[in-house]
Amino acid sequence: MLLIRQNQLHALSGQLRVNFESRLCDLFMQGYPRECHQAGGRAAMLRWTEVGVSEACAAGYRSQHACGRWLLLMMMLGIDFAIDPQLPWIRACLDPSRNSGPTERIDEAVDEAMHYLGAIAGEDAERVVRAMVRIRDFDFASVPSLQGPAAVDEACARLKWLYPEKFDFQGEALMADFVASQLNAARQHGLAGPAGGFLFVLLAFMLGTGFHRDPLHSWAVRVLDPAAQLASDERAARLEAAARMHMALSFGNA
Repeated sequence: MLLIRQNQLHALSGQLRVNFESRLCDLFMQGYPRECHQAGGRAAMLRWTEVGVSEACAAGYRSQHACGRWLLLMMMLGIDFAIDPQLPWIRACLDPSRNSGPTERIDEAVDEAMHYLGAIAGEDAERVVRAMVRIRDFDFASVPSLQGPAAVDEACARLKWLYPEKFDFQGEALMADFVASQLNAARQHGLAGPAGGFLFVLLAFMLGTGFHRDPLHSWAVRVLDPAAQLASDERAARLEAAARMHMALSFGNA
């Protein structure tokens, strides 16, 4: 467990802030070696740490303890956990209108996140392993056109088949809204075809809706960079190849 002191970050500036972020980065490097190695090593993780500390402070979580907890939530739930439509309970925990301070709110959010991950992954992560096996064997070329009124239902049905425990935990209504928003986001990121559109939805489902800007997933950031002038089908093919490589490194022969 990360041990972060309660010192206020607004009292830190310049080199003191840099030193704190460096120590925090090292703590995550030690606690999550595989994830950090896959992200690209210390340089990538330091960028991730800097982004997380800045976003925590902007949200009102300015103690070193709170920043550490914010980054822990980023590691568990994705960089956009605080606004991810899959996680309404996080927004409830962090609601600043509640009659509690930022430390209490962020600690409650971490506790709820641990409960959530236990529920969807299983005691020994057996549920997520089964989901990864299904995803590994999934043929994205089999996805029908995700256009018109049936698009959301088609995508939801496949998400439920791939990872039923997570889908059911979140509920059909929430998932329908989530899928609709992510199909739109896929088009905005240059994925107009069904295979690429569903892959984008699936990655948001598994990694969090900010995966396309998350330094932990630089492989996705590179492929989805708007500066990369790629046709939709080529972008989808590259994203699938990169995602499969990431999955192989993460789960091996699961």
